[in-house]
Parts: sequence; C-alpha cells; structure tokens
Amino acid sequence: MTRDERIRELADQMWNSAGRPEGQEKRYLKQAQDIVTGFDGPDGGERMREGSIQSSVAPPMPKSDSQG
Repeated sequence: MTRDERIRELADQMWNSAGRPEGQEKRYLKQAQDIVTGFDGPDGGERMREGSIQSSVAPPMPKSDSQG
C-alpha cells in the first residue's frame, strides 16, 4: 500500500467514524496526512517518533516477593 493510499484510507475511516460530516472531507484528509507523516517522516521512511506509543511502552516491572 502506498503512502497516499494509507492517507486516504485513514481519512475515510476517521470521516466515517465521525458520522460523515458534510463538507469536512478535506479536514480529515489533512489530519490523516499529518498522522501518516508523523509516523513515516517527511521522506516517507518508517521511523519511531519520540513520544509515540511504541517508544513509550515500558517493559513490565518485576513482581515483588513481599506482600506488604
């Protein structure tokens, strides 16, 4: 799937989820473009952004043997 196809698909999903508000198609297209660009970077390469879900997931803490 190309970057443009991902943008259009995401925009359509968001627009449909919002109840398909009339005249708002371009707004959702811009939001989808910003989201995809944020994850892919301006050059289209996949990368992990600081603050993204992937970068903010911490490993689980070890269980404590004490109960108190």
